[in-house]
Amino acid sequence: MSGESEKQYFEKTVDAARAEAKDISSNVLDIVAVQGEVSEPGPGVDVCAEAPDSDRLFKIYHAWSLSGVPRHLLEEGMDRARNSLPGEGWEIAEDGEKNNANRSPRILFENREVEYAINMTLVGSGDDSLLSVSLVSACFSTPQGQSVRDKY
Repeated sequence: MSGESEKQYFEKTVDAARAEAKDISSNVLDIVAVQGEVSEPGPGVDVCAEAPDSDRLFKIYHAWSLSGVPRHLLEEGMDRARNSLPGEGWEIAEDGEKNNANRSPRILFENREVEYAINMTLVGSGDDSLLSVSLVSACFSTPQGQSVRDKY
């Protein structure tokens, strides 16, 4: 009986999931098509909130930003993402403004096929604006016999 109610997770190695996240982020950057300063950190690995003590379950996150260009170019890039990503399997789950002082434009994309979500927000004002992109996966499972413990 114990296996019947157990949730099924996509099985991936941590390295494969990181490479996939890099590819997705690179594709989003290509679609946004704005030449600016892109922050450096690559994809990271995190525990799954639903199973924090698991040796095999993990999430991938990749937060990056695009800055150093006028706000209107970032807005145009965000519009390109809004118009192009749905044609590549991404569903727009939310599209509007954050409830903050700047009423920051925000789009939340989800792709159930690859099990990732993208939170895209235009932050700041004027030439100090930046496009903040957070890519987060669902929980994945390492292949049998592999642990995620040394990958954090």
